[in-house]
Amino acid sequence: MLSVIKNVTEIVWGIGAVEKVSELVAKNKARNVLVITDKGIVNSGVIRAVTHQLSQVTYEVFDEVEPNPSVRTVDKAVEICRRLNADMLIGVGGGSPIDVAKAVGVLHANGGSIVQYEGIDTLLRCWPFQRLPAREAR
Repeated sequence: MLSVIKNVTEIVWGIGAVEKVSELVAKNKARNVLVITDKGIVNSGVIRAVTHQLSQVTYEVFDEVEPNPSVRTVDKAVEICRRLNADMLIGVGGGSPIDVAKAVGVLHANGGSIVQYEGIDTLLRCWPFQRLPAREAR
């Protein structure tokens, strides 16, 4: 069963979720996509299936996300996002890759350092991104 929740972040999960990536890219008219994940998800083969869906766009995979990601990891991902001139983020994995993708979206939209956005009511805006939770990305 495929399910979708749409907010600023669009979450796609369930059987067939990976096959929806090319539709999401087309719907968002993306040309440069940053995929954010970790080594475990890469080693599982899920990222290969995701990138297969990205053959019509320029993409890069950032797979350096560790458990409880550091500010340095977020900064590295933001640097790649800017260099790539990404117009779409796809977070694939568990909580840590998803958290980094959210942080990259915040910094892409607002600038600064992620530590500036700790607390309540600190965001001006957030850049939309797609999310594929690992347990459900099949």
